[in-house]
Amino acid sequence: MGLLEVLTVGVGTGVAKGILKVWLKENPVTAAIGESLLDVIRGLTEEEIEQRKANKQFKQVATKVAESVKVIVETKYPGIPKDRKESIAIAAGVTVDTTEFSAELFAKANLSPDELLKLFLLKSGADGGHPPLSGRGDKPAPPEECNLYRAILSEAAQLIVDGASQYPNYSKAVFSELLQGQDEHVRKINLILNEVQRIRDGQPLHITEYSEFDEKYRRAAIRRLDELQLFGIDVASGNRRYRLSTAYISLLVERQSMRNEEARGSLLKDDGEEDSRESVRVERALAQSSRIFLRGAPGSGKTTLLQWVAVTCSARNLSEDLSEWNDFVPFFIRLREFAQRDLPSPDDFAALISESLETAPVGWVRSQLESGQAIVLVDGLDELPPHRKGDVRNWLRDITAEYGKARYVLSSRPTAAQEGWLEPLGFLDAELRDMTSSDIVSFIAHWHDAAREMLRDPEKIRQIDELEAALEFRIRKSPAIFKLTKSPLLCAVVCALHRDRLQNIPDDRIELYEACIDMFLRRDQERRIELPQFSRLSNRQARALLSDLAYWFVRNGVSLADVDDIDDRLQRKLEDFRGVPEGTTGTLVRKGFVARSGILQEPSSGKVNFPHRTFQEYLAAREIVDERDFGVLIKNVDDQQNWRETIILAAGLSNQSEAETIIFGLLEKFDNNREIEILLLATGCLETAVSIADRVRIQVEGRLRKFVPPNNLSDARTLANAGDLIVPYLVNLRDMKHRQAAASATTLAMIDSQMSRETLAREAADDPRPSVLAVVVKGVDYANDPTDYLEAMNIGVRWSFLYVNERYVMTDKSTFYLPDRYVEIIGEWEYLESKEVPILEKRALSHIKRSYAVGKLTDWKKLV
Repeated sequence: MGLLEVLTVGVGTGVAKGILKVWLKENPVTAAIGESLLDVIRGLTEEEIEQRKANKQFKQVATKVAESVKVIVETKYPGIPKDRKESIAIAAGVTVDTTEFSAELFAKANLSPDELLKLFLLKSGADGGHPPLSGRGDKPAPPEECNLYRAILSEAAQLIVDGASQYPNYSKAVFSELLQGQDEHVRKINLILNEVQRIRDGQPLHITEYSEFDEKYRRAAIRRLDELQLFGIDVASGNRRYRLSTAYISLLVERQSMRNEEARGSLLKDDGEEDSRESVRVERALAQSSRIFLRGAPGSGKTTLLQWVAVTCSARNLSEDLSEWNDFVPFFIRLREFAQRDLPSPDDFAALISESLETAPVGWVRSQLESGQAIVLVDGLDELPPHRKGDVRNWLRDITAEYGKARYVLSSRPTAAQEGWLEPLGFLDAELRDMTSSDIVSFIAHWHDAAREMLRDPEKIRQIDELEAALEFRIRKSPAIFKLTKSPLLCAVVCALHRDRLQNIPDDRIELYEACIDMFLRRDQERRIELPQFSRLSNRQARALLSDLAYWFVRNGVSLADVDDIDDRLQRKLEDFRGVPEGTTGTLVRKGFVARSGILQEPSSGKVNFPHRTFQEYLAAREIVDERDFGVLIKNVDDQQNWRETIILAAGLSNQSEAETIIFGLLEKFDNNREIEILLLATGCLETAVSIADRVRIQVEGRLRKFVPPNNLSDARTLANAGDLIVPYLVNLRDMKHRQAAASATTLAMIDSQMSRETLAREAADDPRPSVLAVVVKGVDYANDPTDYLEAMNIGVRWSFLYVNERYVMTDKSTFYLPDRYVEIIGEWEYLESKEVPILEKRALSHIKRSYAVGKLTDWKKLV
């Protein structure tokens, strides 16, 4: 037999069987370890046609795997003779194909390839395996042969784990549906192999200790981070996780304008102003700044963005602005894991991506940092106790001083640190903006693409198509739902509920959270481990346990807790319940929540957290309202990093009297110290409260008028929650400083009411500063109906400048709006230089492909 055939029969078939066995986990068919691939498949389905289809596809998987492994065997060990390579390949194939997978192996939530490799090496002496090649016995094989044997087994282990991770939770229905496609299983393995090939294409031709570990690290990063659980909250599909490559969309950030000529961007600068602002796509901001402090509201997509950078960089799959990052190594650091311990040293960075990844070669991490070929992604400043902020700044100061060439991104909610907090360390502030109308449409399309990913039934696909179109229409017609979908987290929740409830979705944020929690608790069909005691808990009991636990997290200012503490908390709460099934323990309940609901997760061994902090805050707020524990809200108002959202949500969950008690408590606190953040917090409570008396609004309004205008995007977002109440105080922009005028215009655009639009149009007509007019143009992103917004803005406005990004073009006569949903493709814009209008950045113009015009197209210089 030739090498490819040897690898196909042994390693390839063993990997195909291994993928099935890891996917099936506790299913009885996994007992058929020593049987043929077809015998294993027969244990999955009794339908002969399905058996033939599956057998054909997994034979193709075996061939694809063999082709990939063949490259390693042929190219990376030139000193081994061809006949010995075939012998080693045969021995490795026998080991992969005959190694039994234990129950303990299946019980692992995150099986690692290194654990599987150790099992292969341990079993190498059984059923025809080869102990000498595993380095055991009296006469071990030569080191190079042992290395090849180990390399083949390592590749097999990685492909088994990565392949099984591509599947939804197993059921016969899911298995049958997967077979509706002609090559679904082959497509999945191709997806992995293509990633592997891209990684290897960037490696040096000769093998080094560093290059081997670099590949393992990149694959471990993809395996660990290329998932988005949020997209799996749609119960019906059975898919709990989706690849970021499917889910990610680019978002806008607002930042201080770049000062150097090369990176000025296309927005006109406001000469004489020290703090002009611009909005750019986040990828461009990352490419232009080596150090960024990225702030964003709850659910704005901070963690998702950092995960996406880590995954696509690891896979060498970045393009355009970030294409040069493909040769960089990303280090992803979750700060919540260091709430109770010292921040990591660079030598620890590689191990953070996987507990079971083999130890990095000495000096590997530091060599990447020193060369500038590293990106340090630090997630969640707000998830550390406030007193640890200084520790983070000192830690960053030391690392950036020692490794100044590397790139750094730190993410946080705005409440954790003010703008400029890291300016002394050279960090540029950038704040994630709300999703624009076209971003929302794009996000909905991505979400439904993810839902379609596992479907092959034409009727089910058609239903998803209808859901997508119906939701897009609903959002355009409902300003309330449009407002909810401006953050990625809530947009995903809306998508999930729209599907789960057959298009019946609430248009109130509190009701939306409540419906989502209810949906989380109805995920029985997705169990991974049998927990009969837990399954008999009622939804009310489960909700009470989660609310109590969430309140404990918030009250103690923690975002990650030990399992022992969680189990103890749940156990003590269970003791207060009546009718709890015998044998139910806090440990079983915790495992049930993690395995089935998705509200809790175990991100690392022995640790538990709420993966979506927004729901933690909502559940904590519900517990506070149920216990009428309003005093604790006012007591903790100074700790807005941990309490802000909980206070606002508590006001929304309360009756009128209780909500007014909260707001008056905030006003009293404000009167004592005059901190604007507290007043803005009271304004946020006005937005969520079901009913508030006019006298309360007047009290808030009277204080607000002394503290407007806002100073930044965060203030603008909060003030916009007051709606038309704040509009009369956002006038006379021309008399304001630059930042205040821009933030006031942004607030008016965010409110998006008839009153705010008329005010904005009038104020913009009276303010000649290009930067203010640019904010007016960008304000279309906040509009439920962009066309109506632009028409309103044309009243009394004569545009005296030109602004271009990927979606807008403004001249001195006309405005052109380029939303994605208008699909008339008209070619690329070309700009002919003139003295009257500044030269545009060609790169930005090259992105403009679609157009819907407000004004005359002929006013533009040339259209190709």
